[in-house]
Amino acid sequence: MRSSCRPRIRSWIMSTVLASTTVSSCLGQVNSTDTPGIVREQPATGRYVAIDDGYMVPYRQEIPGTSHAILMEPIPGRAAESSSSPSDRIEPFWMARYETRHADYLPYMRLYRVFKEFEDQKIRVVTDDNRVDAVTAPTEIYDVYFAFEYGMDMQQPVATMTMLGARQYTKWLSKLSQIDFRLPTAGEWEHACRAGTSTAWHSGDDPALLKQYACFGDEQAVPGYQRVGLRKPNAWGLHDMHGNLAEWVLQPGVTDPDQQIMMGGCWAFPADRCRSDSFLKFENEPFREYDPNLPQSPWWLASDESRWVGFRIIRPLKPMDDSEKKFAWECHSDDECWAVRTQLEVGRGVLGIVDPALPSAIDQLETDDGSR
Repeated sequence: MRSSCRPRIRSWIMSTVLASTTVSSCLGQVNSTDTPGIVREQPATGRYVAIDDGYMVPYRQEIPGTSHAILMEPIPGRAAESSSSPSDRIEPFWMARYETRHADYLPYMRLYRVFKEFEDQKIRVVTDDNRVDAVTAPTEIYDVYFAFEYGMDMQQPVATMTMLGARQYTKWLSKLSQIDFRLPTAGEWEHACRAGTSTAWHSGDDPALLKQYACFGDEQAVPGYQRVGLRKPNAWGLHDMHGNLAEWVLQPGVTDPDQQIMMGGCWAFPADRCRSDSFLKFENEPFREYDPNLPQSPWWLASDESRWVGFRIIRPLKPMDDSEKKFAWECHSDDECWAVRTQLEVGRGVLGIVDPALPSAIDQLETDDGSR
């Protein structure tokens, strides 16, 4: 693996990146119900999805304790094709307009140092009674020059996280905001990508048109993933569904890490590998070959190919039940659980409680410490 940075350099880079984050100026619609993203009256303009209790509309999902927000777009549901295939049914949901950006992910990454200090000071201790609210914070990046080779712009999508890292991020945001978020299923992702189309790409069947909508292959002047939103969105307001980063998706019932997939192709792929139904199968060795640890990191991938990998979040219309939350957020296999448990035991990982009080606890920690 490429040589790692010295800790002091790495800390300076991370603090500089965090200090430069800015909030998007694009505002969602004002809500007229107690539920974010739902209004009672049909909007006169803009996109909306009619539901029993009103209308789902685009909205800003604030990240509590930060100045950042994630822009969410309403996605209509889809009826089952027949009574014999009820699993084809898709309920309405909101999907992030953009792939998860550095601005969205870095507050979660920061928890590694925060939780370590909580542990040292015996603050917000994890117990058997509150473990359901605990999240593993990803360890600091081994080599920021490698992970951020294509830039540290806050509007670029974040790459190289494992699927577990992405799932734990959605748990962190859910516990923090008290609103359920998760990764989309493969079916939900393709449905949202197509936006009502049946063509190869949501832009049609002509690959020459795709460059207006996607960052991919030979279309790029420079290699690597680009800032989100530079190209046109699909009909449902979603940007970069083709190319840029391949996006982790859930597959109901699939818990084998070797069966994990990412949808949509990526910046390194030609157009025919960035179709609405394109997927990239995860393979342990190619995506982790630079990681010398045993067990290898449960939170980060380490290879050139890992810089193809990202994700975006969805918010289901209906809150998830306990079994859905477990599948959406927690370990999927004995190997994943063993890797996390081992990292925690040797001190390379950390566990902390996430709830609405966390931002205040962090503020108090920083006030008392005076060093951050």
